[in-house]
Amino acid sequence: MIGMVLGEVHLERGLESVRDRRWVQVKSEDLTVVAVDLVKAEKGETVLLISGDAARMYTMDCPGQWVVGAVLGVNGNNG
Repeated sequence: MIGMVLGEVHLERGLESVRDRRWVQVKSEDLTVVAVDLVKAEKGETVLLISGDAARMYTMDCPGQWVVGAVLGVNGNNG
């Protein structure tokens, strides 16, 4: 899924495996999710979101269901 980063999510308390990660809020056309950010995406950037088994593979000990896997270039998904 492709979406735009709305900003970083700041955690006050939580499990260590969750607090040790950077989290961002990402909005696609019809869905807004909180994702583990593995690429240091910035607010306003268009990103590729990974979910399911692939997301779990990258987050291992962290219970994230969505992962920011890449920042897309200026052309985004239009080639």
